[in-house]
Amino acid sequence: MKTTSLLLLAFLFCQACIENIDNKFPTPSTPPPVGVPTGIGTPIGEPISQVIGPGGGTISWENGKHKLVFPQGALTSETPISIQPISHTLDLAVGTAFDFGPDGTSFQKPVELHFHYTEEELSGSSPEWIQIAFQDEKNIWQSSRNLTVDKANKTIIAKLPHFSRWSFFASAMIKPGQKALSVSQSFNMEVVGYEYELSLKDNPKYRDLLAPLAPPSLIEGRLIKEWLIDGKVSFTNYEKGTLVPVNDNRSKVRYTAPVAVPDGETVSVSAELNLGKGKFLLLSQITILNNNSYSVGSFSFTNAETFVGRDGNVLHIHMGKTSSSGIDSAMGFDIPGFSGLGSYPFSLLVKGGVGVESLNNYHGFTSIAFNEKSEPYYNGSIQITESSNEVGGNISGTISGTLYEPGDLNASFYIPHAFQASFATIIMY
Repeated sequence: MKTTSLLLLAFLFCQACIENIDNKFPTPSTPPPVGVPTGIGTPIGEPISQVIGPGGGTISWENGKHKLVFPQGALTSETPISIQPISHTLDLAVGTAFDFGPDGTSFQKPVELHFHYTEEELSGSSPEWIQIAFQDEKNIWQSSRNLTVDKANKTIIAKLPHFSRWSFFASAMIKPGQKALSVSQSFNMEVVGYEYELSLKDNPKYRDLLAPLAPPSLIEGRLIKEWLIDGKVSFTNYEKGTLVPVNDNRSKVRYTAPVAVPDGETVSVSAELNLGKGKFLLLSQITILNNNSYSVGSFSFTNAETFVGRDGNVLHIHMGKTSSSGIDSAMGFDIPGFSGLGSYPFSLLVKGGVGVESLNNYHGFTSIAFNEKSEPYYNGSIQITESSNEVGGNISGTISGTLYEPGDLNASFYIPHAFQASFATIIMY
């Protein structure tokens, strides 16, 4: 009986040991990736230095945006601490990377690194997705999830066990995280990240597990639960735009801006991920603009309706506007032999003009004028800065130069006027 009791106690003791070991050295559900070395960041600005002793202390820089907090007993002697901001070599990095010295210094108690972030710095992600990593002696980044997020004060606090090169980064992100585009235009958005890190995210026992980082990749579609525009499913609020999957991949979508600038100009696109219990969101901000405008002489027209199309190899650019004062205007230019991006100088073929009608007065401005010998002259060009080969694709550009208004009914002379136009829209036909 006594022997049985001892065996039972021994069994329970061993079970407690195994449970304790499992908690201390957890085994992730998937094997860790093979870390990929990266370059070393280059110094940015001058280093910061301060002596910290066993009594602890705080080093703050960038007007309090960052600070190191040394608890009492973290250091065993007076130590000259150095902080050198460096450029990023870690993918999906946020904020600023730092080379802390003396390199390799270990602490008796973890030192806290405080990062006061801005919304712009976390564009495409959110505070809950931010982690920290250090670059080891093989130049491989090793990640840690032991951070505290204070949303009220927009602060992320990481615990550093030693000094090295450290950087905050996002384990998942919508790319691009922010974008400005004109009405009706489109662009692709995708969710990229470190999938191994995501497999550990919702399990607290992996907070202190170090894991090497391989380059991030497009997240598997099964991890994307839903895409939303301002918190609503696409095609339920057209005034904020639409989202459609690209190639049936839930990780990549194409956003199309509305035909008019929405209230507030900014639209929030979010992706919700399937990572267990809780709601895991990534956020991206899109600013909608109407960049379509033109001016000639004293007449100026903003937020103009714009139509661009192709007829064979001829590109047609049309803009029009009725102002609040009742002035009607229309602009049209043609580019024969259109071949995409580039500059197209005014000529007898590349030409156009503007008509303005107000209070029974009409003004006509053309890109071509004629001298007393009936010889043509012109000055200006059309710059195409973005162009798609497909109907529905984006196209953008500017037009600048001189337009000429006949000085009399016989057009015996011309009055020159400075002309500027910018357009960003889609190819309608």
